[in-house]
Amino acid sequence: MLATRPSHAGRRLYRKSANAYHRPTEFACHAVVVRSHAVSEAWPWPHWIGALPTEERRADFVAPSTSIHPYRRGEFLRTIALTGALDRLEVGTVMAAIASFGRAGDDEVEASAVAEVRRILDLDQVTVGGGIEVTVEGVVVVTPQCCAGLEQWREWLAFLDGGPEPWGGHDPMLRVTRTASGSIAFGYEDSAECLVAPERLRAALGAVEAELAAFAGLLAGWAEVHVPGLAEALVDKLGRDLALRPPR
Repeated sequence: MLATRPSHAGRRLYRKSANAYHRPTEFACHAVVVRSHAVSEAWPWPHWIGALPTEERRADFVAPSTSIHPYRRGEFLRTIALTGALDRLEVGTVMAAIASFGRAGDDEVEASAVAEVRRILDLDQVTVGGGIEVTVEGVVVVTPQCCAGLEQWREWLAFLDGGPEPWGGHDPMLRVTRTASGSIAFGYEDSAECLVAPERLRAALGAVEAELAAFAGLLAGWAEVHVPGLAEALVDKLGRDLALRPPR
């Protein structure tokens, strides 16, 4: 099931005793894309603006605007976890977020999927709002903030290997730091919402790599349907620019 959560407002934080922070029973990381208001535009392929869990779909479904461009209201600035569990409409929403993020505000959406994907392929570097989202016992602890990009997510792996603190956005500033005891602390500004051992974070990031590989497979299938002549080039471009695969 796809998990979508607010990326800014309405966030629930995991708060327990100090001892519980060190040994959460469930700790997970996911690579996410943040949808923007521009995703509401009618891109030349079908997609959902909203990508909600199944039980929410039943209660929150909005009739599609057209048979080939379905949409759902009220879903701006939420995250989509990139996994192998997405359907093609959800992959289309991710593609709409990618396409809108790399487009100048006054540019019109291309009339065809081929033209829009060619524009993406011509970019020097594809970027999209997103990054790593951390949950403890199913509750969001930290999620990408303003100016964070999915393409930067491997900074978390570099951090575990002794590199600088990864960038997670600002207002509030997302912080991932090492404590004197060697644990990894997550939070915003100067607060620490959760502490975990480095090896546990590394395992969670390994799961992120597996999820991104599965998503890349879905992306390839989506591209074969909508831009068959550009499918291989698109998957290669996004795999490289958005760090969906390990660097070669």
